[in-house]
Amino acid sequence: MVQQQPQDRSAWRQINRYLEIGLMFPASTVAGLLAGYGLDRLFGTHFLYWVFMLVGIAGGFVQLIRLTSGEKDSTTDKHG
Repeated sequence: MVQQQPQDRSAWRQINRYLEIGLMFPASTVAGLLAGYGLDRLFGTHFLYWVFMLVGIAGGFVQLIRLTSGEKDSTTDKHG
Protein backbone atom coordinates (compact mmCIF):
# COMPACT_ATOMS: atom_id res chain seq x y z
CA MET A 1 0.00 0.00 0.00
CA VAL A 2 2.87 2.38 0.74
CA GLN A 3 4.35 1.79 -2.70
CA GLN A 4 1.11 2.87 -4.40
CA GLN A 5 0.98 6.29 -2.77
CA PRO A 6 3.64 7.92 -5.00
CA GLN A 7 1.94 6.43 -8.05
CA ASP A 8 -1.42 7.76 -6.87
CA ARG A 9 0.07 11.21 -6.35
CA SER A 10 1.63 11.08 -9.78
CA ALA A 11 -1.68 10.06 -11.33
CA TRP A 12 -3.48 12.93 -9.60
CA ARG A 13 -0.80 15.37 -10.74
CA GLN A 14 -1.24 14.20 -14.33
CA ILE A 15 -5.01 14.52 -14.05
CA ASN A 16 -4.54 18.02 -12.63
CA ARG A 17 -2.19 18.96 -15.47
CA TYR A 18 -4.57 17.76 -18.18
CA LEU A 19 -7.58 19.39 -16.55
CA GLU A 20 -5.65 22.64 -16.32
CA ILE A 21 -4.76 22.47 -20.01
CA GLY A 22 -8.27 21.43 -21.02
CA LEU A 23 -10.13 24.05 -19.00
CA MET A 24 -7.76 27.00 -19.28
CA PHE A 25 -8.30 27.61 -23.00
CA PRO A 26 -12.13 27.77 -22.97
CA ALA A 27 -12.08 29.70 -19.68
CA SER A 28 -9.84 32.42 -21.10
CA THR A 29 -12.00 32.64 -24.23
CA VAL A 30 -15.20 32.97 -22.20
CA ALA A 31 -13.59 35.51 -19.87
CA GLY A 32 -12.57 37.65 -22.84
CA LEU A 33 -16.02 37.32 -24.37
CA LEU A 34 -17.76 38.34 -21.15
CA ALA A 35 -15.42 41.29 -20.62
CA GLY A 36 -16.05 42.48 -24.16
CA TYR A 37 -19.79 42.00 -23.81
CA GLY A 38 -19.80 44.02 -20.61
CA LEU A 39 -17.81 46.82 -22.22
CA ASP A 40 -20.12 46.76 -25.24
CA ARG A 41 -23.12 47.25 -22.98
CA LEU A 42 -21.32 49.95 -20.99
CA PHE A 43 -20.23 51.98 -24.02
CA GLY A 44 -23.11 51.11 -26.36
CA THR A 45 -20.85 49.55 -29.01
CA HIS A 46 -21.16 46.25 -30.89
CA PHE A 47 -17.62 45.17 -31.69
CA LEU A 48 -15.68 44.98 -28.42
CA TYR A 49 -16.85 41.46 -27.61
CA TRP A 50 -15.09 40.22 -30.75
CA VAL A 51 -11.91 42.06 -29.86
CA PHE A 52 -11.82 40.77 -26.29
CA MET A 53 -12.79 37.26 -27.37
CA LEU A 54 -9.78 37.25 -29.70
CA VAL A 55 -7.62 38.56 -26.86
CA GLY A 56 -8.92 35.73 -24.67
CA ILE A 57 -8.13 33.16 -27.37
CA ALA A 58 -4.62 34.59 -27.76
CA GLY A 59 -4.15 34.48 -23.98
CA GLY A 60 -5.30 30.86 -24.00
CA PHE A 61 -2.73 29.97 -26.63
CA VAL A 62 0.01 31.74 -24.67
CA GLN A 63 -0.89 29.81 -21.52
CA LEU A 64 -1.07 26.56 -23.51
CA ILE A 65 2.44 27.15 -24.84
CA ARG A 66 3.72 28.04 -21.35
CA LEU A 67 2.25 24.90 -19.82
CA THR A 68 3.51 22.56 -22.52
CA SER A 69 6.98 24.10 -22.66
CA GLY A 70 7.21 23.99 -18.86
CA GLU A 71 6.33 20.31 -18.99
CA LYS A 72 9.25 19.61 -21.32
CA ASP A 73 11.63 21.63 -19.15
CA SER A 74 10.65 19.76 -15.99
CA THR A 75 11.29 16.37 -17.64
CA THR A 76 14.73 17.42 -18.85
CA ASP A 77 15.65 18.71 -15.37
CA LYS A 78 14.75 15.39 -13.77
CA HIS A 79 16.66 13.26 -16.24
CA GLY A 80 19.76 15.25 -16.80
